[in-house]
Formats: sequence, C-alpha cells, structure tokens
Amino acid sequence: MRSNATGAGPGPRQIFVTRHAEKPAAGDGAVPATLGVDAIGTPNPHSLTPRGWTRAGALTVLFAPLDQRFRDGFAQPTMLVAPDYGSPAEGAVHRPVQTLVPLSARLGVAVSTPTPKGQEPELVGRHLLTATDQVVLVSWDHENIPELVAALLGAAEVSPGPQLPADGWPDDCYDVVLSFTRQPGAGGLRYRFSELPQLLLDGDSAVPLGRRRPKMA
Repeated sequence: MRSNATGAGPGPRQIFVTRHAEKPAAGDGAVPATLGVDAIGTPNPHSLTPRGWTRAGALTVLFAPLDQRFRDGFAQPTMLVAPDYGSPAEGAVHRPVQTLVPLSARLGVAVSTPTPKGQEPELVGRHLLTATDQVVLVSWDHENIPELVAALLGAAEVSPGPQLPADGWPDDCYDVVLSFTRQPGAGGLRYRFSELPQLLLDGDSAVPLGRRRPKMA
C-alpha cells in the first residue's frame, strides 16, 4: 500500500529516521567477532558488516519497491541524509552513509551530509524541517538519535510522543524506522509519530523500542 504522507503545509511531508545497519562486534569467545568491510570488501572498523550490507540492500524493498507497493507507513524518499564525515571519501567508509548506498543507487538520489553527528538541532532546524514537501530518510548513529528526536519535538508538534527507552537506543537494535508524517492543520508544523518495524532479515522484531531488552550473548 502507498504511504498516506500527505497534507498541506510547510515542512517535509514525511521524515524517516533509522539507525545505520549492523556494525562490527568484538566477540567474546562464545560468539565470534564480526568484521566491517567497505563497498569493495576491504576490512574497515568504521564500515558495515556483511549482514549490515545485506540490510542496506534490503531497505530498497521498503523505500523503493519495484512494483511501487509500499508497506503501510512507508514511502519513497526524495532526500537521503547521513552525517558529515569531512569528505565524500571518508563518508563512504562509515556505516550511516553506507546504509543508504543501495537505495541511493536505485533512486538516483545522492546522499546529503549537511552536518556531523552531535549537531542534531542544526540538522533539524536548518535542513530537515526546511525541506518543504520532501520525503526524507535519515540514517544516523544510534547514540545521537535521541538528540535528533528531541530536536524534532522541540521544533514541531508531534503526537503521539515517541516512547524511546530511557537509557537510549538499544545497542543491538538495527531493525526499526521512526516515522514523522505531516498532518494538515492551520499553521505550524504538526506530525504524527509512528514506529515501523523493518522485518527484513532473520531475527528482526516487531517489539516496540520501549519494550526492547538487550539480547544476551
């Protein structure tokens, strides 16, 4: 089904926020370590794991299905956003940018990197909420997603309020998309919040973030 990301008014029609795909893990003897690799397979600790690259490719199913039949809540992005790492070459080996690479290639939409992580209020105020009528997908580091959400809550009316874990985004969670859909109304920026499970890979969960518990090794 097509997303209902409609409604007259300023600001983007819809903002999606997701954590980058899977990162390397050190392992502990019982669980083997996983390595990060760049787009040509060179090991890099800042890059996605093979499973992360698999998720990055699978995201095209959610955001750019070939038959244009979107799952409820999803829509095709017109703007892709990741953190700024100082240069395109440096960004290309970091997970948030890599997560958007397959989708960028399918859509023919370049990944925009307007601000580094840690500057979430500037990202929201100067770059996201000024993207009038766009559908924006943000790939970000999980440590900074709560700050990004807080900046959105401070600049726009959002209902219902996001129920994120009090201690932050779970370290082992890669399978959730936060959605902010513009609502019609007189004046101001009004968005409806929803939490969308990806359900793309084995082990993905439909349990809301606020009820997640860290997986035990």
